[in-house]
Amino acid sequence: MVLSKWCTEDNCCDSIYGEYPPGTKCVKIEETNIIPSSAFVNSTELIYVYGVNSKIEILGVRSFVNLGKLINIHLPFNMIREIHGEVFVNVSATLLDLSWNKIYCLNQHAFDGLYNLKYLNLSRNVITTFQLLPNNPFLEELILSYNMLTTVALSSYRYPNLTNIDLSFNKLTGIALSFVEPIRKLDLTYNSLNSFSVSDFAVEELKNSFK
Repeated sequence: MVLSKWCTEDNCCDSIYGEYPPGTKCVKIEETNIIPSSAFVNSTELIYVYGVNSKIEILGVRSFVNLGKLINIHLPFNMIREIHGEVFVNVSATLLDLSWNKIYCLNQHAFDGLYNLKYLNLSRNVITTFQLLPNNPFLEELILSYNMLTTVALSSYRYPNLTNIDLSFNKLTGIALSFVEPIRKLDLTYNSLNSFSVSDFAVEELKNSFK
């Protein structure tokens, strides 16, 4: 079975995990149920990883390690259920898309190893609690729409650069926010809020519905 396709600036070829030639910049995951540990070992030039609708169910511990040039990780439309700690270790990616999966469990330190993370899309999953990202100071946009969240607490203490937050289409009954700098966009549409605590910040665009 072809597990992935690697590409350099000149061509693309089939391969299996961990056997990419020097200079590989893009890996397209064709079909596999697991991205194993050290899947991209020695791929120091890797920039993009695409695994869209690839039937992925499991991200192994230390799947992504020491990837200092990686920019984007796209893994939407799969069947991933859990994100454990140390899946990402010393990874420079600024964008991580895990939308349209089946994620219900997020380790509190699931994304600690993404030290440049700016955009995180976790929409269209079944996440019930969100208590993580203590070490992602550069995060600017967080998308958690279409999940099963009931309460959320966010503050600039952990997210000093977070300016766009989408919490629409959840089951939120309470939310607590505390930010020093203005938030550009906060979307709370289609929730059931009866407790809304806001302190020390302004919102330039607030979308709220009690439907």
